[in-house]
Amino acid sequence: ATGQVRVVSWNLAELRGEPADIQTVIEMLDDDDHGSAAVPATLLVCQEIDNATYLALIGDPPGTGLLGPDWSTATYTNQNEDNYGGAQACFYRAAVVQEVQTEHDDLYTGAGRHADRWKFQLVGHTDPIVEFYVYSAHLKAGNNSSAEDEREVGALRIIQDLAKLPSDTAAIVVGDMNFYDSNELGYLAYLIGGLFDPLGTGSWSGGSNAIKHSQSPRKIASGGLASGGLDDRFDFQLHTS
Repeated sequence: ATGQVRVVSWNLAELRGEPADIQTVIEMLDDDDHGSAAVPATLLVCQEIDNATYLALIGDPPGTGLLGPDWSTATYTNQNEDNYGGAQACFYRAAVVQEVQTEHDDLYTGAGRHADRWKFQLVGHTDPIVEFYVYSAHLKAGNNSSAEDEREVGALRIIQDLAKLPSDTAAIVVGDMNFYDSNELGYLAYLIGGLFDPLGTGSWSGGSNAIKHSQSPRKIASGGLASGGLDDRFDFQLHTS
């Protein structure tokens, strides 16, 4: 089962971006020019999903929204998070994975937001069953000590939940973590708690580390969206061994 699952993490910012460009990215999720076997994205994990955004993505009836009919919807919960930037949402290819709905949970991470935990099983692999967890978080923004402290609390909440699972659990933690550097206590909490950073644990600042940058590429501030260009690393994918 190794290598058959691709995970995409995307802060959709309540669809405040350019509609045509958002649609283009969604259509390109099936593209894969990787050197080995090419596969479409299996999981699309999103942050800043308010109720209106969720409905726009799935459509009414489901399958008629921006994502189209090829994506199934994992358990979606919104605990008054429209007032705090939106909730987490996860969409998946039902031909590849299926959700174990009883394993979904919400974890309060501060700033009025909850991380979500989902469990998936790989379709067609039953002896043994291949299963893994996905966490999505949107931690507190801000380049100050108070925000950093709140991000650490949120990261520790996820690590504490992971610690309750069996030691050989396969899990990936994704999301808009808002970490400014590799010395932040929240980032270090993830590493100490057993997560690995596939891009390494060193600095990600400056042009020499551009390959690590995941922030929005926008240069124009409008509609409440960040500007400044693709010059930082706020969005992460970390995983267990």
